[in-house]
Amino acid sequence: MNSIQVRIDYDTKLQLMRDAEANKLTLSTLMRRLINLYLTDESVRQNVL
Repeated sequence: MNSIQVRIDYDTKLQLMRDAEANKLTLSTLMRRLINLYLTDESVRQNVL
C-alpha cells in the first residue's frame, strides 16, 4: 500500500473530522474516497488543478 502525506492546518483538520463523523465516516475513509474521486473523474481533476 502506498501512503500519501497531506498537510492541513489544525482548524481544517478539525472541520474535516467533524464532517466525516457527521456522515458516519472516519477521516481516513473520507480521504480515501476523495482521492479515489480525484483519480477516477477527469472533471474533478480539471477543477482542482
